[in-house]
Amino acid sequence: MCKVKILCIILLLFVAVQPLMAMDNSSRLEDQFKEYMNEIRMKVKEIDDPVEKRAMLNMTLKKILKALDTVSALESLSEKDKKAIASVRSGFQDKYSELNGLNGFEKVADTDLNSFADYILQDLEQARRMVSMSIAAFIIIILLIILIL
Repeated sequence: MCKVKILCIILLLFVAVQPLMAMDNSSRLEDQFKEYMNEIRMKVKEIDDPVEKRAMLNMTLKKILKALDTVSALESLSEKDKKAIASVRSGFQDKYSELNGLNGFEKVADTDLNSFADYILQDLEQARRMVSMSIAAFIIIILLIILIL
C-alpha cells in the first residue's frame, strides 16, 4: 500500500512539473527566437541596396508563411490553434503583399524598408501574445522558422 502511495505521489509530481518544464523550454526558445529576429533586423539595416533589402524581407516573410502553413497542416492541432495560426498567417500574407505592392496594397517605398523590417519583426514577436495558441504549436512554428531560414 505504501508503494502505491509513493508511486502516485511521484506520478502527480511528474504531471505537475511537466507544464513548468514546457514553459521553461518555451521561454528559452522564445529568447532564441527574439535573438534570431534581431539578427535579421540588423542584417536588413546593414544592407545599403534597397533591392537586396527587399529580397531579404521577402525571403523572411516567405519562410514565416511556409512555417505557418506547415504547422497549420498538422492534424494534431486543435481547431482553435488552426484558427489562431490562420489569423497570424493572414497578417503576414498582408505584409508580404504590402512589401511587394500586391493585392491592392501600395508597395513599400525603398526609403521605408528599415522601418518596415522593424514593423514585421515586432509583429512576429507579438503574435504569440495577440493570438491564443498552444505552447506546442508556438514552439513548432518558431523551430520551423529558425530551421527553414
